[in-house]
Amino acid sequence: MFPPEISFGELKKLLACSENFVLDVRGAEEFDGDGSIPGSVNIPLGALDALIGDPVDFERAIGRPIGPSGRNVILSCRSGRRALLALDKLKAVGYNDMKIYKGSFMDWQANGGEVFKAK
Repeated sequence: MFPPEISFGELKKLLACSENFVLDVRGAEEFDGDGSIPGSVNIPLGALDALIGDPVDFERAIGRPIGPSGRNVILSCRSGRRALLALDKLKAVGYNDMKIYKGSFMDWQANGGEVFKAK
């Protein structure tokens, strides 16, 4: 089965609903230095294993509810590879409805998406 990949246009539509958000699994230095898709939450791929075993800890780290299936979460990274790895980890603990922004941050920038930069 192929992962539930979405495009730039689909992501923009999904983000119009405040319940949906991007979980960016790049490293913190990439997220802060290069910028991010506005409203994204950053949890580096390497930190996921320590958080996903307990749904309460995972939601606390994200700072918002994600629900049992994770259907309001869109995974992203720099180019898409780490987002696929994150999806595998998250599916293994029951988050079966998460989506992947297939082009990730590079595609967001290439399509002229607004970039948030921490000050």
